[in-house]
Amino acid sequence: MCEGCESADDPDERGAPSPELVAFARDLERRLEGEPASERAWAIFLGREGGALAWGSFIRMSGCMDEAARHWSFAHLKPRTVARPALRADAPS
Repeated sequence: MCEGCESADDPDERGAPSPELVAFARDLERRLEGEPASERAWAIFLGREGGALAWGSFIRMSGCMDEAARHWSFAHLKPRTVARPALRADAPS
């Protein structure tokens, strides 16, 4: 195996992408011009099936997964919980 493949992250260690992320990426991909990738192509791309992908399909799907991951990471950030000083106003006595 080449050095580039050996140094790549192991997909089993990273875990599979969430179904929501995949659905978002597939929705992005369907909106692109041209023929959308087939169900089988997505299954191969996601590692659910074995097989080969056309280079154009791979580029299309990987670009959509990257864009979905960027969007997903920002859209699902939780606000920081920082203790803020409280202002207390009591009624004059």
